[in-house]
Amino acid sequence: MFRSIASMFSRIGRDLRARRNIESYLVTLVAGIIAVVGLIDDVVPDSVKTSVILGALGLLVFNMTRPAEGKASIEDYLHSRPELGSLPDRLKGARKLWIYAPSAANVLAGPNLDAARQSVLSQRGGELRVIIQDPNKPQAVALLSEQLDKSVDFQHQHLPEEIANTLKKFATIGEWNTPGRFEGRLLPYSPGCSMVIIDPDKASGVAIIELYGWHLQSTSERMSIEIQQAASPRWFGYWVEQFEFMWGDATPAAPPSRTESYG
Repeated sequence: MFRSIASMFSRIGRDLRARRNIESYLVTLVAGIIAVVGLIDDVVPDSVKTSVILGALGLLVFNMTRPAEGKASIEDYLHSRPELGSLPDRLKGARKLWIYAPSAANVLAGPNLDAARQSVLSQRGGELRVIIQDPNKPQAVALLSEQLDKSVDFQHQHLPEEIANTLKKFATIGEWNTPGRFEGRLLPYSPGCSMVIIDPDKASGVAIIELYGWHLQSTSERMSIEIQQAASPRWFGYWVEQFEFMWGDATPAAPPSRTESYG
């Protein structure tokens, strides 16, 4: 019994801190006070008692018709690329950005790279890690190119060329004199998905996992799963760990930028 009472008060405390069901608790409190005081005749007029009863019933009916709030649908976590919104918006205030993509051509496109420079790399302790496919593993690149480039109806990218372009971009970024740190690495084969992880060590962190699929009109149709650390510490931590394993198995693509090494 005492455990149930403690659980009830704990739930009420959580609701009040989250500002949930405030009106329900208020009406319940007033009704309880009037019920206790009403044990003494003539202290509370009948009109007041009736008003409280009608108010409580009205609130009950209103809550029954109000759509449920705060219950996430799976659609809240599954997106196409356009539905994800802009990466620059997500990087505001971010300190770390980890990326794996076969060539990272899109995620390191002009506005995105500028945003990473102005946010992540502009901070001391900022960290930009990027993994792409190793061009020295031609069989793995050819297989991935078959899956990615030739599985879309309207192809406009060629994986080997995009990898070469990104390696040039790695060299350029490595020459920037920024407080934050950059390092690019090369992976021998693909894990079957792309990853963007923002602030892997923060409660506000988010991981976006893009699944390649089999056949699409364009790459923008690929399904992405958004995992927020606050919503699922377990699976957010899973993908952070996967990236760390990949990082450990990947080989450096270019010297780290002119700052202290990762260690």
